[in-house]
Amino acid sequence: GRGARTARSPEFTVPEPDVTPFDGVPTLVTQQYVDFAGRAPTAAERNQAVSAIRAGSVLPNNWVASMRNRPEWGGVRGPITRLYSSYFGRLPDASGLSYWARKLRTGTTLARASATFAGSSEFRSRYGPLGDGAFVDLVYRNVLHRSADANGRAHWIRKLAAGTSRGAVMASFSESSEHVRTMTPTVDAVLLYTGMLRRMPTATELGA
Repeated sequence: GRGARTARSPEFTVPEPDVTPFDGVPTLVTQQYVDFAGRAPTAAERNQAVSAIRAGSVLPNNWVASMRNRPEWGGVRGPITRLYSSYFGRLPDASGLSYWARKLRTGTTLARASATFAGSSEFRSRYGPLGDGAFVDLVYRNVLHRSADANGRAHWIRKLAAGTSRGAVMASFSESSEHVRTMTPTVDAVLLYTGMLRRMPTATELGA
């Protein structure tokens, strides 16, 4: 520490993250906002994301994956995906998902969407002829994939007897914490495939 200073070393620079096929991090960020939020990012949103990715505090793939949970995307597509599964035991087709997501974004409530589903011939053929008790039993099996507990069964039968519609019951089951938790891996796959590739995952992709 007492000798002459050595020559200054070159500045250390962190290389730009690989975001192929995009030509740079700003382009990646902008495209994901267009895909998942339906708009370009604000300057603040773009700068914040670009800085985080360049600094290495978040990996590009993790940042892209986080976009699935935006209210404009996952906030409307997640509930609709769960509603299709609850009512019909299947995932929506891409066009049906887009249609109902757009309806929810423009003010239609999930309860209203559920009421429409409840009026469909597919729902009536699956649940229509059943009495309230048998209906509740089938909802537990089809949505939660288990038998009804005694207290829960009695609760929903009372609600139906008091005038709660079957559509409202279906919406409650569909958005229950139990069903949301069970459906999370499936919903995540749907949100990412439809957001990034604009199509539903195949059965093989969904299984993986």
